[in-house]
Amino acid sequence: MPHDASHNSKGNATALTKLSRRRNRSAHRRSGYVLIVVLGLAVVAFSTGVAFIESQGTVLPEAVNRMAAVRARYMAESGVELAMHYLMYPPTSVEFGDYWPGAAEQRVDSTDDYFTVVVQKDASVEGQYTIGCKGVALYYDGEVRGVHTIRATVLVPPSDTIAIRQGYLAGDRAIIDTGVIIDGDLHVNENLWAFGVCSGHVSATALVIWSNPSPPASITQAADKVTVPTANISAYPSYVIRDNTCTALLYSVGTITPANAVAINSALDAQTNNPGRIVYANTSSLRIYGGAQINGTIVVDGPVEFDGSGTTNIVAVDRYPALVSTDTVSVKADSHYVGFTGTVFCGDFDMESRADCRVALSGAIVTTAMPGISGVDGLGSYFYATWNEDRSKYYDLTKTGDSRPITILSWKENY
Repeated sequence: MPHDASHNSKGNATALTKLSRRRNRSAHRRSGYVLIVVLGLAVVAFSTGVAFIESQGTVLPEAVNRMAAVRARYMAESGVELAMHYLMYPPTSVEFGDYWPGAAEQRVDSTDDYFTVVVQKDASVEGQYTIGCKGVALYYDGEVRGVHTIRATVLVPPSDTIAIRQGYLAGDRAIIDTGVIIDGDLHVNENLWAFGVCSGHVSATALVIWSNPSPPASITQAADKVTVPTANISAYPSYVIRDNTCTALLYSVGTITPANAVAINSALDAQTNNPGRIVYANTSSLRIYGGAQINGTIVVDGPVEFDGSGTTNIVAVDRYPALVSTDTVSVKADSHYVGFTGTVFCGDFDMESRADCRVALSGAIVTTAMPGISGVDGLGSYFYATWNEDRSKYYDLTKTGDSRPITILSWKENY
């Protein structure tokens, strides 16, 4: 090989070696850069993952708590709604005239969430109640995760009740005999001749002649007429209370003895669809003998007579009258004592000048015919009517139900 060619060959080899070394060093530098970038991305990804996990660890409990709070609120609202429903339509476990007091730990679905509700009746405002409810939401392990409370004051409409504001209300001219004592107000839709006693205010749409030396609280003549409720007999055999159809006890015997009264009370106890304990006598008249005790309402399309000596008591269920008669109610024997707990409706009340006869009434008496209350002049006899606000109210059975809603007077949450 020539010298120049050999020299050139060695030079080329050296140049290639140097170039290869430079390429290797460049490749190593690039590999280092890639590793740094990969490590950097890994750090970023790791940090992002940690941050995501940490954020999810905070968001998840917040979501669970938020859901529990919503569930607890729904529970509390359900309890209030249930209480308002039961105030309008009490369950069968509630005694008639009473109200649903609430219940503890009531559940509405398949979960363990619950509400506890307490209902309290206002002592002074008729129909007003306070409902307190606590809704509780639980976690799957039974831990309490949400609590919500609601306190509501509500006004429940009366179920078509009629209130008589007088101890004695007469729809026609009336004569108040000596021996008649009215503890309350007295109103007559016509002329009034009074020889008895009245502790309240006396009024009449026409003339008032007061002959007793003991005057009432006041006397008003030419007063406005007062609507006198009538004894609508047809409403009693089958009557409606809060959209529930009820059936009175049908009585087909013309007399009630003490033994009959025991049987009547037993039959009323056995009835489940007669909350007013109404006894409907489908006879032309009814005679009740001394010693009879009746816990309910007596309804007669005709006269009622109290006969024989002894004590007779008729005690009505709250919001029902004690006696409803379309004709005269009279006392036929001496030494007969009659007690009425509840309002009495009749044509007129005649004690027939019997001796030692006493009638005591708590509620109100309504007469629709002359002479009103008479024959109370027998030796030792009297008629004592005491107006009672609760007992002078009764259901208007001519109505078919009450569609008016409950009024919410106040609503407070998380009190």
